[in-house]
Amino acid sequence: MLTLLCTLAHAGPASATIATVLDGDSFVLDSGEHIQLRGVVAPSAREDYGIEARELVRVLVGEGEVFLTYPEDEGPKRASVQTLEGDLASSLLEQGFAYLSMASPEDIDLTMLSQAQQTARSARRGIWGTARFAGELHIAAFVANAEGDDRENVNGESLTLCNIGAQPLSLDGYTLRDKGGNIWALPPMAVPVGYSVVVRSGVGTNQTDSTASMVVYLGSDRPIWNNADDQATLMDRAGRVVDAVQQRR
Repeated sequence: MLTLLCTLAHAGPASATIATVLDGDSFVLDSGEHIQLRGVVAPSAREDYGIEARELVRVLVGEGEVFLTYPEDEGPKRASVQTLEGDLASSLLEQGFAYLSMASPEDIDLTMLSQAQQTARSARRGIWGTARFAGELHIAAFVANAEGDDRENVNGESLTLCNIGAQPLSLDGYTLRDKGGNIWALPPMAVPVGYSVVVRSGVGTNQTDSTASMVVYLGSDRPIWNNADDQATLMDRAGRVVDAVQQRR
């Protein structure tokens, strides 16, 4: 068991134990509560470098105490983690076993995390040596099968795009393509380094301000993605493939 001391902005235990390290960025306490590492996304064990990420966390945490800091405006579900070796998120980033990802502004040291990521990217360590992380944008999540009836929940279909580059990036000129060759243009909005944008299939008002969660809508009145077998392909301004993910039942 791994013992943790917790710095909480909310009511809760001052210490806890980790029963399981699920992935490089997720843990389960002995209470059954899940904790997500703030500021980064590590690959799952089924993805490239997912096992390496998980094992690095186990080594860094060891059998000793680590310190957790939670967001001030949330309950203890996500946390920054300090080990005897330093900040856990930074360690994962430096080894190329995670990428910087935030849905909205966080009270964390973005400069430190960004520098750690660029160190790994420049050296092509870990995930940065793979095709899916060669561009400036990455498809972090793909939900082709919306909850319930897709026809009644078109906005339940979504992709999450993350700026994994070293500079703010405009989505102007980027497009998404399905397996059938249909293409949707993304709006001209600036995405800060490490920030994510949720792209929903249906109709809505785009939220392009990075001071809140960023969301854009493709404007379709019907489902876009095939639930059983489809591929979402992200292309840049020159029509080159930046990233692609498949949906299979």
